[in-house]
Amino acid sequence: MTLILKGLTLGTVTVLTVTGFNVFQDNETQQAEICLEQAKRLIKHPESVHFQEHKAVDVKDGSLRIQVIYTVKKDNGKRYKENSVCGFINRDSLELNPNDKFNQSRELALAER
Repeated sequence: MTLILKGLTLGTVTVLTVTGFNVFQDNETQQAEICLEQAKRLIKHPESVHFQEHKAVDVKDGSLRIQVIYTVKKDNGKRYKENSVCGFINRDSLELNPNDKFNQSRELALAER
């Protein structure tokens, strides 16, 4: 799987976009779990991230987006909700070798809070 992670901070809410190209799983829940685990590894302080839920959002072009709701415990103990979108390109349109090891690509632009 290749992940591209982009973040944008707007006030106190960070919008995190994770695009995953997943050629290993067809199952929506498994795709979301894999995406979340990989995204968690890319977040600055993953121990402060608490994922709550995810839901699939169908897109007309055949890709699958997973919206993820999670909270982040900040240094001062305040919690706030964050959203991320995890998009999966239709695997039929990809010419990737499913036996390749995880290949990670990322763009991270999270402003300091």
